[in-house]
Amino acid sequence: MAVITKEAARGRLERIGLADASGNILLDNYLQRIVVPTPATNGRRAYFARVLASFVSGDGETLLWIDDYGGSVSYDNQLIQNALRASFGDRRQLWEAPAYVFSPGSTEDLEAVLLLVMQFGQGARLVGPGREVFVWISHEEFFDFFPATPAAAERVRSEFGSFMPDKSATKPA
Repeated sequence: MAVITKEAARGRLERIGLADASGNILLDNYLQRIVVPTPATNGRRAYFARVLASFVSGDGETLLWIDDYGGSVSYDNQLIQNALRASFGDRRQLWEAPAYVFSPGSTEDLEAVLLLVMQFGQGARLVGPGREVFVWISHEEFFDFFPATPAAAERVRSEFGSFMPDKSATKPA
């Protein structure tokens, strides 16, 4: 697991064809958008973070880039986030190095960061090693899943269907 700068995160996304040189996300290769609301309770959020971390993790690296720090960054939020980052061996502030690269087997670390992202109302970009699904985490309490194949779309619906209020949340990308 490594903590990296936004420039390094942008470069990683550009190298795998998910962003242009300016950092704009390229969703042309994704079939549709599946919207899943952020769970309302802490217990459901913890479970969602576990399911999502397992869903995107694989045999390669997973990138999570926090690109929206929420409406206001409180001292308490910073304290918790900094303590978690220090446990990863990095003492930089979130805005200095807002992205994480998780190696295979770092699912619990990814789960912890995902839970903080939800708790603190932050926005982020998430992509696993196979680029099968790109996830845009909104600070406005929802997750946009962009599957690349019909099979990936079915996996999203299967794994996250219990979190969706109705099945009409699927929209063209």
